Amino acid sequence: MGKKREKTIDFDGSTPSKSKGIIIVLMMALAILSLLSIFDLAGSFGRSVYHILRLVFGWGFWIFPILLALTSYFALYPRMNFFQSANWWGLGLTVLGYSGLFHLIRRPEMVGRSLETGSGGGYVGYLILAPLMSI
Repeated sequence: MGKKREKTIDFDGSTPSKSKGIIIVLMMALAILSLLSIFDLAGSFGRSVYHILRLVFGWGFWIFPILLALTSYFALYPRMNFFQSANWWGLGLTVLGYSGLFHLIRRPEMVGRSLETGSGGGYVGYLILAPLMSI
């Protein structure tokens, strides 16, 4: 008899394809919930999600669910071989970059008010722009 091959097991006891599938489903669910909350179709929980998106991403709150949906789509269909580790880094830098640019549009004395109202680049934009403003 031949040797039995061992499957690669993650730390939680499931195979990598199952873990990847669960992550993809969660990303798609978050993208759909975020899009529904933007259009006020997700009830009171959706309004809370919308408020959090506005605080975290500011004016770029509508870009995040779209990027999340595209990311989960390309992860679901890997035959295009689109998402590799460098692409994940690029996606993260894109989110940081547009948030910083949106926050750069605001006047420096309006930064505190921008964070309270969810305008500019939100808290992500502030974290990017604050060290640069001190230079």
